[in-house]
Amino acid sequence: MNNALTFLALFALTLLISSTGFAESHENPPEIKTVSLGEFQIHLLSEGDRPGKVEVLLNPNPENLAKYLPDGKYTSSVNAFLIVTPDKKILVDTGLGKQLPNHLKKLAIAPEAIDIILLTHLHGDHIGGLVKDGQKSFPNAQIYLSQKEWDYWKDKNPAQVLAHYDGQITLYDPSHIDAELVPLLEGITGIATYGHTPGHTSFLIESQHEQLLIWGDLTHAMAIQMPVPDQAVTYDLDPAQAIASRKAILQFVTENNIPIAGAHIAYPGFGYTHTDDTTGGYHFSPIE
Repeated sequence: MNNALTFLALFALTLLISSTGFAESHENPPEIKTVSLGEFQIHLLSEGDRPGKVEVLLNPNPENLAKYLPDGKYTSSVNAFLIVTPDKKILVDTGLGKQLPNHLKKLAIAPEAIDIILLTHLHGDHIGGLVKDGQKSFPNAQIYLSQKEWDYWKDKNPAQVLAHYDGQITLYDPSHIDAELVPLLEGITGIATYGHTPGHTSFLIESQHEQLLIWGDLTHAMAIQMPVPDQAVTYDLDPAQAIASRKAILQFVTENNIPIAGAHIAYPGFGYTHTDDTTGGYHFSPIE
């Protein structure tokens, strides 16, 4: 890629990040949160909690706003995840990329040691750490991306970022929650959670019969989207499908008592979902 194309791609990426409301400074210092899952260690790599914008909610019900967001605010975050298995180091997304190098340094992990990058989707706040100064940040990493996500973005700006990883990209079809779950890698299954983007994918992690679902952008505003799963956001490309995916996954993880983590869940970012009889929706209990 020549310098002009690199500049244009990164400029477009910056615009995309800004459009999601996550480009500005964070309220709290970025932190790392670690949980054990069987033989795996899962590290949440936070770029800091920050105030969310009510304007990103799609046609919100005023009564719901008054009930769940009385001050017109909610807390969000930008998170990537590092999965350390006995023989692999795997990133799930790369966030904005601003804090990722520092987090990996704190964990004593060199960029060259990252074996795999699983991308939930190709929005800028998930692929922002893939490239720095016109060079790929993780030279030895194989990238896994759903075929449907690639088909949508292949002629758009994110494809120019992925071009740095030419020959290192695996496209696949994720499993569906209502069918047989076929592992993508040992201990990791990609699950179709389409809607936010055409190929948005969540990842079910399993080790020694313990499970965790990293659900990407199934939620952006937990304070209202948990009690009201029907609440979409303006940057859901297919709001109806995003709602259907969110409701199906919420039912799945709640019925099976599977903890979850998300890209935009405020620190500590891990927790359990529970049905809430008072709202007809769900509530979230973080793992402190």
